[in-house]
Amino acid sequence: MAGEKAAVIIVNWNGWEDTVACLDSCTGLDYADREIVVVDNGSTNDSVERISAAHPSVTLLETGANLGFAGGNNVGIRAALENGAAYVWLLNNDTTVEPRALSALVDAIETHPGAGIAGSKITYFDRPEVLWYAGGEFTPAGPVRHRGLDEPDTGQYEDLEETGFITGCSLLATAEVIAKVGLLAEEYFLYWEEADFDWRVHAAGYTLLYVPGSVVHHKVAGSLGDSWSVRQTEYLVRNMLLFYQRNDSSRVGEIYAKARRDGWSHLLARRFGLAKATFAGMRMFRAGRFGPIES
Repeated sequence: MAGEKAAVIIVNWNGWEDTVACLDSCTGLDYADREIVVVDNGSTNDSVERISAAHPSVTLLETGANLGFAGGNNVGIRAALENGAAYVWLLNNDTTVEPRALSALVDAIETHPGAGIAGSKITYFDRPEVLWYAGGEFTPAGPVRHRGLDEPDTGQYEDLEETGFITGCSLLATAEVIAKVGLLAEEYFLYWEEADFDWRVHAAGYTLLYVPGSVVHHKVAGSLGDSWSVRQTEYLVRNMLLFYQRNDSSRVGEIYAKARRDGWSHLLARRFGLAKATFAGMRMFRAGRFGPIES
């Protein structure tokens, strides 16, 4: 309810510069009863010391190992709920936020009975006039789609409304919802875990809200590099298949066939690294190998 505690959960992994900038912006949030929880996900640099020095008042939890996006956030969520939070806001560390980013999310949940989670309008950090996310949906082909992606923000998505998919970049959930549907699924480790959570929330009878009054700016990576693109593809392919196995098993065959076609398309286009990664992701799914992908 209005005025009840909200916990902001930020996961850090060797990214103290982005995390400190995110925390700097969070000091301007106009929601009074908030707690900032930074989860350091086994950083191998001096992130803990840097974050503590810059923001000594935040709650900083150390996992001691890289638990992935889901595992790191779950550590923060558990701690926040144990500390009495009525809301948890998952926020990427590579973002900055506008002052009403949190209060607008809480207000939307409270004024829409049946709403369980809410997400922000998200623009590019270096191009704040260009949209990255303005609501989303699951597409017939399998992946999720960001509405408004790469469109100039001219006010075309200013209506608070139900949506089909909320990105984990900025996702507010109520304690009630988490108690009912559970935490993020850690088998994914990285990618598709928020889609799985969204799906379970909707299946439990709650609505998902896109809240344009909550504005977040995201430092979307322009180029991840060839080696990371390959690893990223392994996670994306494996986890897309896992998502459908868990949530819509009748479509697993269709999604598997799509992944196979994608793999052959990469091969024919001589994108050998991506072809190898696609087929590797498919093999890991068949073998039931989930969690972190080892080098």
